[in-house]
Amino acid sequence: GLGFGRVVGGCGAAEPQGIPEERDLEKIRKLAAEVPLPEFKEKKIQIVEDDDEEQSSSSSSSSSSSSSSSSSSSSSSSSSRSSSLKPAVDSAEDDEAEKIQELKKKLLDLAALPGAPLQFVAEAFEKDKPGNLHVEFVHAAAVLRGSNYSISSCSSCSREKAQQIAGRIVPALATTTAAVTGLAALELLKLAAAAARCCSSYKNAFLNLALPLLLFSEPMPPIRHVDKVGFRV
Repeated sequence: GLGFGRVVGGCGAAEPQGIPEERDLEKIRKLAAEVPLPEFKEKKIQIVEDDDEEQSSSSSSSSSSSSSSSSSSSSSSSSSRSSSLKPAVDSAEDDEAEKIQELKKKLLDLAALPGAPLQFVAEAFEKDKPGNLHVEFVHAAAVLRGSNYSISSCSSCSREKAQQIAGRIVPALATTTAAVTGLAALELLKLAAAAARCCSSYKNAFLNLALPLLLFSEPMPPIRHVDKVGFRV
């Protein structure tokens, strides 16, 4: 199916990372079946979308109380509502801190692998090169994504149709989008570098390739916030 096709297409990402590709479909199917899938757990966080929803929630809770103690009941319902949300928010922060520790451990495990660090090799997207799995991955990923949003036209999209659409998108990606992506990736590399920790190391970019014009400016320092686990944003 398309799910397996997406897995096979994803094998094309192995070569740019210096990992030997696996093209044996039966072996890929066997390895994919052995991957443990986490159990789906619905988040219990209650999010208020706007002020109207918050007011309607508070008014419905206050209407159930007696009129003689309307002021006290309103404050108590508000405090109880806040207290009921706080454990959920605290739980979300704990989950986030746990995920950060898991990611750190995975990065350290990768660094300990034989042959580390990985040697990345740039590979250009080529829709007309047979066997590189580029179009296969794009086709499977796009159709699966469309099915998530109940887009019926995606189910009838063939590999050849996906290849034609990709041919029209590639020229657009080679212009401003490519420049913006490259500049954003450059800032992310600075963020990953231990030496680039001051605000002056980063740059905002203003560009107009029709002129052409490319201007850089130093960004304003961000607002600092530290949560209860000491994670600074």
